[in-house]
Amino acid sequence: MAEGEEAEANRTLRSIFKEGYDLYNELEASTDPTNSREYQGHVQKCIKLFEDSTRLVNIVQMFSSNELMDEIATDHLKYILLPFFLAQLHGKKQSGDRLGNLQIAEVYYKDFLKRCEEYGICKPISTNAVTGISGTQDLVEAAKQRNDKIQEYKMKKELDEHIKLLKVAVEKSHVEEETKREFYIKLIRSSILEAKNELKATQQEIQMQEFMKQRQANMKDGEVEVSRPPPPPLRPIVIHKSVFGRGYPSAPTMTVADFYDERVREGVFPDPEKVNMKALNSIPQENEEEEEAELAQNEELVERDDEEYLARQRAMDEFHDNVRRGEGNRHNRS
Repeated sequence: MAEGEEAEANRTLRSIFKEGYDLYNELEASTDPTNSREYQGHVQKCIKLFEDSTRLVNIVQMFSSNELMDEIATDHLKYILLPFFLAQLHGKKQSGDRLGNLQIAEVYYKDFLKRCEEYGICKPISTNAVTGISGTQDLVEAAKQRNDKIQEYKMKKELDEHIKLLKVAVEKSHVEEETKREFYIKLIRSSILEAKNELKATQQEIQMQEFMKQRQANMKDGEVEVSRPPPPPLRPIVIHKSVFGRGYPSAPTMTVADFYDERVREGVFPDPEKVNMKALNSIPQENEEEEEAELAQNEELVERDDEEYLARQRAMDEFHDNVRRGEGNRHNRS
């Protein structure tokens, strides 16, 4: 690619990514129902912007497999987050094939974690499907995993606090490159911790969706149905890495808009002009990470003598002292 063409592509990439990143932050801060038509429309728009950004990153061959994080230009660091953002957005989608959206999110999470591992940003992470904790698992190992999760929770909280402070400086018209680099690196590290937890939750929901799909198929075993071929599967758009800066060019064969229109004609994507998006029933599931995070938060409140928390605990203790177990329950008693 000529130098002028690469500069033009980079300029367009920056503007497209910024639009997608601003919209992504709006979605994260939004209080609108996630199943509303407007919210889902913004999710789909944000996905298209980040997919376009990924295509342009591939065209300019921005990343090489022989690089480390210190060798990546500061302005290029933010594009490492593209698969993480796309994974988050596909997890928010409420329309279409839920199982397909989850499987795409899983691919993006794994790609993001693997890329960060290759660049030396994080240690090797197991991305295999979760199988649950065996009843015979060693208690020492289980306790170690619990302590690791608590440490990761505290680490992410500290990173997020630093990110908030650095974001104010980065958004100014003049910012030092060192400050900007520190902001992106901390944002990537925070996203790694979040991606690890989200990947486990996504894999658990995939297992549940596959179980429900198999169960529905078994229930229809006695019914006669007209078989029809399944729609072609969705494919994520991932960042390609060239070897020693050369690699294979990965220019798209069609625009994202053409790709989306083709999927609408095939019946894979919904037509926003004809279909009213409906929310799928959310399936409650136990979330061990949330319980442990809450436990860690309570421990932190006790350590810093939080007055409101301690007052609630004392009030609860007094209630248990004054009210015996079973008092007030006079059902079927004279």
